[in-house]
Amino acid sequence: MTTTPDGHTPWPAEFVDRYWAAGYWRGNTLDGVLRDGALRYGPRTALVHGDTRVTYARLNRRVDRMAAGFRLLGLRPGQRVLVQLPNVPEFVVTAFALMRAGAVPVFVPLPYRGDGLAHLVRATQAVGYVAPSVYRGFDHTAAAAETAAREPFLRRVFTLEPPDRPPPYGGGFTTDPAGCHYFPLGSVDAPPGAARPPRPPPGGPPPPPPRRPRARRPRTGWPSCSPPAAPPRRPGSCRAPTTPTPTRRGPLRRWCR
Repeated sequence: MTTTPDGHTPWPAEFVDRYWAAGYWRGNTLDGVLRDGALRYGPRTALVHGDTRVTYARLNRRVDRMAAGFRLLGLRPGQRVLVQLPNVPEFVVTAFALMRAGAVPVFVPLPYRGDGLAHLVRATQAVGYVAPSVYRGFDHTAAAAETAAREPFLRRVFTLEPPDRPPPYGGGFTTDPAGCHYFPLGSVDAPPGAARPPRPPPGGPPPPPPRRPRARRPRTGWPSCSPPAAPPRRPGSCRAPTTPTPTRRGPLRRWCR
């Protein structure tokens, strides 16, 4: 028996029994369906968008990276995040990544503007917002800034940038006077080796840039692993070590050259 999170309406009991009996429900989640699909159909195509093809395995990896990025940037399980994206692959990746991170995606129709967006933020207490920076002439970033100035819940905005534009904020993030942080969505889904945006502080200015590592100078004066060279001796001379050391083969013997 699972508990229903606050703000969710449970299914009526008669529908629950019917769906379980018919096999429509199998105790799996949408994230579990994606994981199972990546194991079964890894190289097969999962998404088609124009000339873009995304396999199940690649989609699962992108979801993993974005979910890790969302957690790194402060999203916590149970928090609501508004998702207002067009029909692009990033919409699917974002939805699955939020669910994998434990957050609750709240899907918003694209025609919602101003007061409608602010009402959803207030009603769901959403802490995040994912949308294109500009779509069909409407500036979603500016609308998010106006909403963040009125609603204290919204503190993280992730903007989808056009592929022909460089990432804003130098690939990092910026903060407005209301304390809301803005990130390019592409930096959250950063591939291995790419720089991720720094983690924003809970309040105050952004962290300083990292310090450059100092170059290490080679160390000198280390003792050699080989024994010191013996002083030259005349042929036929004999000597024994100054500190006798017992050996397994018997007592120490003198040797001659």
